Amino acid sequence: MEKIIVVDDDTLVHKIIRHLLSDEYDVVCLETAEAALEYFRLNSGDLLLLDVNLPSMDGLSLYSTLQSQGIISEKKPVPVIVMTGDDSEELESRAFAAGAFDHIVKPFSGRGLKARIKRALDMVARDLELEVQKDKIFELEHAARTDGLTGLYNRTYTKEQINSMLEASGAGVFFMMDLDRFKSINDFYGHETGDRVLAAFAEILKDAAPNSDCILCRNGGDEFIMFIDGVISEKTVIDTATNILKEAERFTGRNEINSGGSVSIGISLAPYDGYDFASLYKAADKALYHVKSRGRNNFFFFRDYLKKNDDSLIDLEHLSSFLRESRKGKAAFKVNFEHFHSLYNFLHRYLERNEKLIQVILFTIFNDNSDDEVMEYNAVRLEDSIVKSLRQSDICTRFSKTQVLTLLMDSDEYNATMCAERILKAFRESSDEVVRVDYEVSRV
Repeated sequence: MEKIIVVDDDTLVHKIIRHLLSDEYDVVCLETAEAALEYFRLNSGDLLLLDVNLPSMDGLSLYSTLQSQGIISEKKPVPVIVMTGDDSEELESRAFAAGAFDHIVKPFSGRGLKARIKRALDMVARDLELEVQKDKIFELEHAARTDGLTGLYNRTYTKEQINSMLEASGAGVFFMMDLDRFKSINDFYGHETGDRVLAAFAEILKDAAPNSDCILCRNGGDEFIMFIDGVISEKTVIDTATNILKEAERFTGRNEINSGGSVSIGISLAPYDGYDFASLYKAADKALYHVKSRGRNNFFFFRDYLKKNDDSLIDLEHLSSFLRESRKGKAAFKVNFEHFHSLYNFLHRYLERNEKLIQVILFTIFNDNSDDEVMEYNAVRLEDSIVKSLRQSDICTRFSKTQVLTLLMDSDEYNATMCAERILKAFRESSDEVVRVDYEVSRV
């Protein structure tokens, strides 16, 4: 039976309300605001019938106190119907402004009071049912996109998220990780211990992730994925991989697991090694295989795969993904300075036979703070602003710790200047820190 709490200093009102409602509701009558506060600290109710004029504290102040103390809240809803002998619009407006569900003027009819109470309780019941349905939908959606053992995202959801992020930013770092000799852990210690190792490694990844936007995934079995969106410094990537390796070793050492327990990591970079989940996965897989075939418990960049002076072979598909820049993304093509220099010379030769306009912009950061980490942070922010602001046909590179170069295809000086201003606006909006950045524009 639902419980109605009546707060009114008139005992006659108590008798009338009990007579009207006792057949359908459990009615509790209180005479003062203090009694109501004490009651709600120890008990609960489903609806509050509240007189405005109480001896030591008016009814609306009591309601405000119940809300401020968290006794009545969105999570613990108790609809309030204000009772008063004053039928003025001003008091009615105050009641609704305070959050009351309804307002009733004394003397009232039993039918009118019951109708108001039923409407209020029905509304709360509907709202609670909606919350239950929302929770169920959230749980189903969460289960559909996560791995039950580790709580990390599953492959399907990870693929969707990474592709979506790359469409927006065009840049990111893809880690593919495999626990070394994990089968021996299952065979020697049992699957329960194996599951514990998988769950523990998931926690290691959560702690190692350089920011809260990282995508963490159990791809299946003992294979995991981490994706860091946007332009990330090489130091951050190396530090992250190194930290994962160290923490994996520490965990197995603390838990006396001697059969394997280390991790191998393959790393691919967007847009250099691929432009979507599939191409980055294949590149990272190739780098991971390189680690596995050379002793495990290490990390390796796919970009270094072709630089190795050994007898390794690569298939055309992987080679194409290594050579190919994204054809889908909208971001600029980011290269190192050596490649930028080659591209600049090529374009300069190309312009000797074509009447095209190409502009070069040099951005310079002026920072009084000599802290290397702060300088690197601002340089990465500038690079990120440039990459996201330019077209996929444009090119950019880091020239030094404080300077970034860009090449704008088919652009005159006016458009290049407008583009530079757009980049600076994006740079300033990316942080509250005030940093001076200047630029120069010149034709190639």
